[in-house]
Amino acid sequence: MQVLDTITAEAKQKHTILLEKDNTAIVLNLTYKPTQLGWFLDVEYDAKDFKVYGLRVTTNSNILNQWRNILPFGIICYCEDSYDPLSLQDFVVDRAHLAILNEDEVQKVIAEQRNFK
Repeated sequence: MQVLDTITAEAKQKHTILLEKDNTAIVLNLTYKPTQLGWFLDVEYDAKDFKVYGLRVTTNSNILNQWRNILPFGIICYCEDSYDPLSLQDFVVDRAHLAILNEDEVQKVIAEQRNFK
């Protein structure tokens, strides 16, 4: 898991992350929208010609789960209090965390979802 520890309190941010496995780049554009009280995410992964825009960042074991058969990674958001990140400061004060999951971690999330009862 690659934790994104470079998120700031800026309302618009661009982060480029290199996957540990093959050094391909993921570009994440994070935008905070105060009228929506939330963070939104654009993901670009040129190695698979993949682009998705406007995903709301919520507490989720894999925000990109619906594309798990296409992407060799996932994105997890977790918050200390299990609520969604709602404040511009949430990532700065370590209330919320965003991280990139590798393929094995994505498979583990899928297995846990299937075993959930």
